[in-house]
Formats: sequence, C-alpha cells, structure tokens
Amino acid sequence: MTLFSETDPTAPVARALVVTPILATDPPAPAAAARLDEAVRLTRGIGAAVLHAETVSLEQPKANSLFGRPGLERLGGLVEAFHADLLVIDHPLTALQQRTLERGCLVKVLDRCGLILEALGESQGAQGADAEARMQADLAILRFQRGRSVRCWSRPDKRWDGLGFQTASSGGIPGDALLESHRRLLTERIAGLKRGLADLRQRKARTRERRRAAGIPSVALVGYAGAGVSTLLARLSGRTSPGAAAVGASLPSGRAVDLVMGLPVLADLPHGAITAFAATLDAVREADLILHVRDAADPEQAARAMAVDTLLRDLGIDPVNDPRLLEVFTKADRLAGTARAALALRMLDGKAGESLPVSAATGMGMDDLASLIERRLDARAPVLDEKGPVPA
Repeated sequence: MTLFSETDPTAPVARALVVTPILATDPPAPAAAARLDEAVRLTRGIGAAVLHAETVSLEQPKANSLFGRPGLERLGGLVEAFHADLLVIDHPLTALQQRTLERGCLVKVLDRCGLILEALGESQGAQGADAEARMQADLAILRFQRGRSVRCWSRPDKRWDGLGFQTASSGGIPGDALLESHRRLLTERIAGLKRGLADLRQRKARTRERRRAAGIPSVALVGYAGAGVSTLLARLSGRTSPGAAAVGASLPSGRAVDLVMGLPVLADLPHGAITAFAATLDAVREADLILHVRDAADPEQAARAMAVDTLLRDLGIDPVNDPRLLEVFTKADRLAGTARAALALRMLDGKAGESLPVSAATGMGMDDLASLIERRLDARAPVLDEKGPVPA
C-alpha cells in the first residue's frame, strides 16, 4: 500500500512507527498513554503517517541501544512487518544509541529531541511565521543534526531521497567522508543563519523599544503545544485564523497592544531550541503582561503547566510571584457544566493572580479576558510625576 500526503496527493509520505519507552521510574499508565498520544500527534505533525504506536516497559535501559538486543531485534521485526522508513523513539537518545538502532533496524531513527525540533519547525511554517521564526527553527534543527554522526531527517521543504533522508551532492562518496561533508555543510549553514538572526534580532529589539517608548505595551502568550495559544492570539487580534506569531491589536477601549506568541512548550524541550529561539523568548521576558494559556479540557494539563513553569524559570520569570502572569484556561466550552462551574470558581488560585476560563473557538469569556488584560496593563502603567514616568 502506498501512502500519500494530505496536502499533495501525488507525494508519498514517510511510514512511521512510534515507540514510547516507559522506564521503571516513570509515572503509571495514564501518563504513559498521554505521552504516546503526544508522540503520535507530533509525528503526524512532521508529515509522517503513523502505522503503529506502542509503549515499551524498560527495567534497565541499555547504554548502546536503550532497548538491548532482544528489544532491538523486536523493533527490527516491526519495521520489516510494517515496511516502515521512520522509527520514532519518544525518549532522548545518545548518538551511539541512535546509530545502533538505525543499523540494527535498517531505518531512519528520530528521538524525542529531534522530533520536537522538527515539529517546532513544521509549526512555524504552518502558522505562516515570519522570517525570524523560521530561521530560528532551522537553526535549532541544524545544530541538533550537527551533533549527531548520522544522516538526519529532513522536512519536506528540504532535499529528499526515497526514504526521507537528507541527500548530499558529494558525488556519492560513502561512509565517513560523506558524513564529514554533511557536517561541514551544516556548519556553514549554521553560521549564515546566526549572522542573519543577529541582524534581525537587533532590528526587532529597536522596534520593540520604539513601540514601548510610544506607550504601546506587549502581551506575550505562552503555553504547552496544543493548548490553543495560536487560536487565542487570533481571536484577541481579530484575525479569522491563526497566523503570525506577533501581531498588533486593539483592546475594546481602543488601546493598542502588541501580541507575541512564545515558543510552544513541550516536555523535555531541548536546550538547543531554547538557545535558537532566543529572540522569541526575549520578547516573552520583556513583555508587560504574560498569559499562561492552559487547555482546560486536557486531563494532563496540570503536568503540562509544570513544563511551562520550568521554561518560565529558565527565562528568569517566577511562575508563582511574577505580577505580570495571568492564567487563561482555553477550550472551556468542551467542559461539562459542573466542571466549567468549578473552573470559574478558580479566579484566585494562589499563583500570580487571576485565572480565567475562555473559549477562543466560541468567544466565551473573551470580553472578560480583554477587560482583565486592560486592567492589568493599567495597573502596570507608569505613573507620571514632575520628573517624568515612574514605573508602577
């Protein structure tokens, strides 16, 4: 059976297997099922068709292949049975473990770090992100690829061969020479991206300073991937569909604000992603108000909120005491009546301030959210005295 891309019916897509290793120290089954579901969603997000997905219990991870010889042979059998050309291991792998799995299974292997970076890159393209966001995604992917002595998965907008590997125009030279040539090309591309990003970052910083001097505040939206951040930004900005990661908008009073979408958060977010997306994260760090967007209908939303809190701490933002933080529970329309009422009672939850249930899809609570944003911005507005503005 030949599988085809949903966007281009004539283009074959990768056939993927997804495996989530569960270590003896990991949480029990419900969390394991949620992890596997997320890995499947991310794999589909990079343009692959998931033919089979499963969790595998590991009492003692092996240094050379993670799964050991019996597990490696079983994975190889699954790859052969499903005629797969991509094996996604939802766990960080060392370069040795990745090479061992690829040689043992005769298939391209993508670990959780690589999967997250590719998914971030795909999301930037799908959202119509600006040049800076796309360059940041490419930089994170290329840095990760350079650190692995393997040929790497490539998104559909790159060069492909029949199995979804990135091809090289090195005259067909095999082995170490090809890998060294590939690393050299990656290094050159990384250097070019870093130069371009440095220039863009300086220009955007100057733009933010000019708008701040003009009295236009910024509101950053951060949340776990899939929480509905882009949909909420579109609703607040008056757009009909999710689009760019930074837009100008007007509050009901007519007050102009800048809306900025932060990096989509995922558990085990690679450090390389945080480094590459420094410009986006700088905009979050400098924002006048930060909306922590949570999916009210997600049974795992409490654990995923902790992942967002971890990122905020990495940015020097205290998720408990920073007065700029406001929790927004999206997709509240999907809750049953009793659950929605219970959520509405959480206006004060002991964190940084109010929490608010809304639905960007139906518009429920959006007027309340806009009014609350206005009040919070007013509370943080500078107070004028004879010598000029004094921070509130």
